[in-house]
Amino acid sequence: MCDKYNSVYINLDRVEDRRKEFEAQPAVSACNITRLAAVDGQTLDKVEGAPLKRGQQGCVRSHMQAWEDARKSDATPFTVIFEDDYIIPENYDSALPQILEEAQEACDGKPADVVWLHRTLLEHGAEDPVTDHLTRATNPSNGTHAYAVSAGGAAKLMDMHNEDDTTFFTVPLDSYFQQHRDPKSSSLCMVAVDPPLGHVPVSPFSTTEEE
Repeated sequence: MCDKYNSVYINLDRVEDRRKEFEAQPAVSACNITRLAAVDGQTLDKVEGAPLKRGQQGCVRSHMQAWEDARKSDATPFTVIFEDDYIIPENYDSALPQILEEAQEACDGKPADVVWLHRTLLEHGAEDPVTDHLTRATNPSNGTHAYAVSAGGAAKLMDMHNEDDTTFFTVPLDSYFQQHRDPKSSSLCMVAVDPPLGHVPVSPFSTTEEE
């Protein structure tokens, strides 16, 4: 059932080991998860004094590619976006359709813009439930390991960028999402799966930290 949604995972061409590990997971073929070639920060011009490292800039640009595709998609209401370090749980095939069905009306009867499948929480306070499996994503978190974005949510994110094309390149992507986690002050409606789906192993290697 999970194959009825557009699903992509972001992976650098030069990080072949992660590609092999991610694609070895049974859900990749079962859910038709396709690879999106990441923008390699090492190919970007190095700008003295830039607020983000080139690896972080590459991460932002890669996710923006996925949003642009999601915004144009009329085949499914949500596009699922993974980074290549995400471990997909065994129950993913059965859990995802229910979660995204609930997400269709999770924001005052309208589709959520962003549905976090997995977050690395910085604080573990109580969050308001909105459906059986979803809460408002109000706790501080980092990482963009696995989430779904609606076509409307992708359009909002791209419009935010077009209105101020420096915004996405002054803070890391996860920090940018944190700025929009307050439902009272943000037009971006974000919800989170509770408990989260899957997990992300601790790794000393991160291409976003590359200068």
